[in-house]
Amino acid sequence: GKSTLIVWWRKPEEWAGVIYDWIDSTGQKNTVLTLYEIAEGDLTGSTEFRGIDQFTLRKALEVLTKRGQAQIFSINDESGVKFF
Repeated sequence: GKSTLIVWWRKPEEWAGVIYDWIDSTGQKNTVLTLYEIAEGDLTGSTEFRGIDQFTLRKALEVLTKRGQAQIFSINDESGVKFF
């Protein structure tokens, strides 16, 4: 079988903290953002997570969901997340 190796520059828990700090500092709690907006949107211009791959982003958002700081949902093949 084919194996895949993932090398983390940061653990998903660390990315979760970085993303949540950005959400908090930019006043985006209780707003809905698409995964694209988080990874590639205009607001993420100089953030260290700009361009983050979807797999790592989803893992980080799952951490925030478990912490009760976010909710992930899908609408018409597009995933969104609301932060609390």
